[in-house]
Amino acid sequence: MRIVIALSAVVLMNSVSNQTLAVELEPSLVISDIIAAKPLSREPPKYPIRAARKGQEGWTVVSFIVEADGTVSSPILEDSSGNKAFNRETIKAIKHWKYQPALENGEPVQQCNQSVRMDFSLDVEGKAGATKAFVRKYKQIKKLLVAKKLTEAEDELAKLKSKKRWNLYEDAWFSHLKASYYLAINEDSKRLLSLNRVIKGKKYLPQSIYLEALTQAFAINVAKVNYADALENFELLSKEPEAQQTVTALKPYLAQINQKIVGDKFLVKPAVIAENDIWRHKMVRHDFSLMDIVGDLYKLEIRCDNKVITYQVKSAKTWSIPKTWGQCNIYVHGADQSSFNFVEMPLTKSS
Repeated sequence: MRIVIALSAVVLMNSVSNQTLAVELEPSLVISDIIAAKPLSREPPKYPIRAARKGQEGWTVVSFIVEADGTVSSPILEDSSGNKAFNRETIKAIKHWKYQPALENGEPVQQCNQSVRMDFSLDVEGKAGATKAFVRKYKQIKKLLVAKKLTEAEDELAKLKSKKRWNLYEDAWFSHLKASYYLAINEDSKRLLSLNRVIKGKKYLPQSIYLEALTQAFAINVAKVNYADALENFELLSKEPEAQQTVTALKPYLAQINQKIVGDKFLVKPAVIAENDIWRHKMVRHDFSLMDIVGDLYKLEIRCDNKVITYQVKSAKTWSIPKTWGQCNIYVHGADQSSFNFVEMPLTKSS
């Protein structure tokens, strides 16, 4: 048996130094020459011995910051297959990575909005996809869903997830099955999470399922005001020759998204903190506020291509992000089930 830990879907974006800045900032007129950080040492995480003995596989997605001295800081677990040992070893490994730092006008600076997926895989001779037991249970649950026996389907899904052996093929197919279950019970938020996992597990699934997941995720993201994510779904579909008919059908919706982004209406997104005590959103505008806070929010973190800033959360406070900071992700840390409305303000002429 050979242990394989693969790094995939690495996203590198540029950023500059971390500073404490006031809100309502004027956009900078300075054009910077930024050179991206380059990896020098990225040792993969250790494969947990217990997981290897059980034949368990899994994956993690982690975002992080490359500091001006080339070290890595502030790792955030974005998503995972659920194995805590894999999560722990990934975070531990990333903290020891070293980079040649990013340069802005020749000076070392931070680089933010990094993201990497780690696949923990066991290269077992003779292994070919999912086990017969998994396939049998998968078909059983599909029949329950067709028959609308949703309580029984939920119970069987829990039993399937708890099985001792779990490989990457099974994980991808399980996410597809969960997406079908959440469609049946009309839980779009959880369905979107499962669809995103299907998309990340592209290489373990048929092309038709991958394209279907992208199309469904696009529709949910539009409905949930996740316009940046919807645009990413559309871009991925556009790259697939088999999806061109779907791309043509979605182009009117794409035009509507772009009209709303530049329009004069507030973009309001209801938010609930549930996963890992963090809520994440990719912005399409530059000014935003948190309204109607219920519960306890610890801090607000803004990670852009060219900046990373942390604030205390204040209700009805407006934050203005200069356009030069690039694409921004918002991370709100807080107590489980805390809620609020995330409001992106209309673009102004100076935006």
